[in-house]
Order: sequence, then C-alpha cells, then structure tokens
Amino acid sequence: MTPPLGPALPIDPPAVPLSSEPEQPGMGTPAPLRSPFGASRRWWRGITWTPAFIGYLVYTFVIVTYRLPIGTAAAALALLGLAFQRTRFRLPLFVILLFASLLWAVLGGFSTAYGSVVNEALLDRLKVCLIALVAVNAVRSGPQVRFFLLFLLASYMLFPIRSVLVNYYITGYTEFGRAVGPAIYNNSNDLAALAILALSVALTVVSIERRPGPVRWGAMVAVALLVLTILLTKSRGAFLATAVMMGPAGFSLIVRNPRKLLSVVALATIVVLGTPASVWDRFVMLKLTTQADEIDQFDPEGSARERFEILRTAARITGDNPVFGVGLGAYALANADYNPGVGVMDTHNTYLNLAAEVGLPGLLLFLVLTASVLRRSRQARRRVRRQAPQLAQAQRWLELGLIGYLTAGIFGSYSKLIFPYVFMALIWSHAEVLRKLLPPPATAAARRRG
Repeated sequence: MTPPLGPALPIDPPAVPLSSEPEQPGMGTPAPLRSPFGASRRWWRGITWTPAFIGYLVYTFVIVTYRLPIGTAAAALALLGLAFQRTRFRLPLFVILLFASLLWAVLGGFSTAYGSVVNEALLDRLKVCLIALVAVNAVRSGPQVRFFLLFLLASYMLFPIRSVLVNYYITGYTEFGRAVGPAIYNNSNDLAALAILALSVALTVVSIERRPGPVRWGAMVAVALLVLTILLTKSRGAFLATAVMMGPAGFSLIVRNPRKLLSVVALATIVVLGTPASVWDRFVMLKLTTQADEIDQFDPEGSARERFEILRTAARITGDNPVFGVGLGAYALANADYNPGVGVMDTHNTYLNLAAEVGLPGLLLFLVLTASVLRRSRQARRRVRRQAPQLAQAQRWLELGLIGYLTAGIFGSYSKLIFPYVFMALIWSHAEVLRKLLPPPATAAARRRG
C-alpha cells in the first residue's frame, strides 16, 4: 500500500527576487540577480525530495556507474512517483518529438526484414522516452538542478573516470594504447564522447558556484581530469568536438575577464604534463580525405579505410530506403547484407546511422528535437545574461556540451544511448529555472511603460 504523500510541496518556487539594490533611474546597468540554485555552502538545503526525484537520481547513478543492477526498479519508482506528483505536468517540445520519432520507428518496423532486432530496439527507445519524460518533471527547482549537476558529476568522476585513469597510469590496461574504462566505457570513442557531456557539467558547476570552496575547486579539478581523459582516448573525433566546444567560448571568456587566463594556463599545464607523447603523435595525423586510396598514407591501422567503406555502404542503404530505413537498430545486419566483405559493423556516424535505420524523416526528427532544446536554452540564456552573466555562462556551457557531443556524433553512432536525452532534459530544466528569474522582455517593457 502506498503511504500518503501529505500536502503538496512547493517544487516550483516563485522567481528569485532581485537584489536589494534597485536599478537607479537613468542607469544603464540593471540590478544583479541572486542565484536560484542557492548561495549556501550547505548544498543539500532547499531540495524537495520527491519519489520521482529520488528514483531518477538512483536511475542516473545506475546508468553512469553500472554498479547496481536496479535500473529498472529505479525507473519504475520514478514513473510511479511522477504519477502521484502534485505539480503541473511538463511536456516540452523535445519530449513530444522524441515520442514522435518512436512512432515513426514503429511504423518503419512493419516493413523491416530484421523484426526481432527492431522490436528490441523499439522497446529500448520507449524506455528512453519515458526517462526523458520523468527527467523534465522530476528535476524542477533550482536546488534540485544544482544537486543533480553535482550528483551527476560526482558519479562520473568517482567511478568511470577513476577506473579509466587507474587503468591507464597504474595497471597499464589500454586498448592499443588508448584509454578505456568499464562497461559501456570500454570503447575509447564512446568514452570520449560521454566525457564531453561530463566536461560541460563540470564547467557549469564552476560557473554556478560563485564562492571559492571545495565544490568549485573540485569541479575545476574535474575539468582538468576530463580533458585529460578525452586526450588519453586518442579519439580524433572527440578532440575536434572538444575544440569546437571549448575553443571559442574559452577565448571569449578570457577576453571578457582576463583574470581567467591564469586558471586556463594552470588547467592546460596539468593536462599537458599528464598527456603522454604518443597521444600527441596520433593527433598530428589528424586530417580529412575523401579518397580511399589516400587513407593508408595516414592510417596504418586500417580503421579509417574500414570506416570509409562503411560510410559508403550506409549511403547506399539510405538511398534504397529513404523513407522508413531498414529498421531501428538493424543497421549492422543490413551492412553485412550489403557489404559481406566488411560484415556486421556499425556506421560510426550518428546521422548516417539514423538515415539508414529510420529514414530521412527520422533523421529530421532527431535534428529538430535537438535544435528545439538548444533554442529554448538560448532564449533563457539571453534573458538573464545582463543581470546574471555567470548563470548565462553556465547555461552556455550546457549548450556547448550538447553541440560538442553532436559534433563527436560525426565520428560515432550515439543517438541510441540514454545519456544525450538525459543531458537534453538537464539543459531544458536548467533553462526553465533561469526563465523564471525574469519576465519575458515584452512583459518587462509593458511593466515599465505602466
């Protein structure tokens, strides 16, 4: 029997009031905003512990660490808690589009030649949709968002990243000299792509935590270790994605605040000193080519040639099945049918993988849902950037993390993983907290005229 939940709790607090120093007439600088994430160093204060929030935290811990076999039970708890949660139900556009992509994949499943594989993939995609729905409703208030950021970062650093660094520097366990970790992290490219998401979380925590202290310093150490991990994977695609994510943003941050240069130099020094020479040797070979006969000149391992053949096969499969594709999760089998010499292989490209499996409309749905998250985030960031530049920068780091992950997706198939959708939900929830700080610009202008 489910115990009574008691009176409704204020999960969505009202907008945080402005600073006690009001904006002076004729002054161009608006009054600063207090942080909605809580200024106290006692980070556990102000958090509303709902069943949905607790279940979602446990589920996140399970999928990040692979330490406990209770993922299904945690997801069930979160869904049950969501059913009894006494707050306004939230259904953002990206979740609607995610369910729409599932429906499109179901329609494509009726014409696939790989029924059993597709049915299993459809079930996994349904789980992803439900988790995204839980995420945007369980993590609502500023303190909840802050705690989730810290919880996610700590889980990632204490388990997979710790294992990766121990493997590389102490036990010497690598894959052809490339850093690997446990469970899903045993693929260097996947490890690097997921580290990009964790890196943006660490940078977000650094931006949110205004006072120097153990949380902020710990997040800065996490930034250095995550950049180091990405380099140790020797993933050239992730290296490019990290440059896209951190390069322009870091430069503009230093230009606006030159005092940040010292922190950047210290970070770069730690990373460079911890990176072996073999890592830099691999990145020296980083260049692009479109001719198969040129690949052997810079890829003696042969992986680039194999990928080149797979990409050509994926293009053929998409051309033959442009509407519904060959079925969600069925690309590897289709690749073996189309190119027996290569066999059962993945596309190593998120976008060609989607086009081949769920057709061009399925690819379009994925692009639109990611764009909707980034658009919502950008709107929230621009609304508060004058009065809360640090919070706007935190939101920007989350955006850039998703952009970096999508960039890495050019070199790997990452749309089926649960992590990007958990991350999109985090971006959306963080943006909603910022949006409540100030009214929309049109409303604010109307109030001033009144």
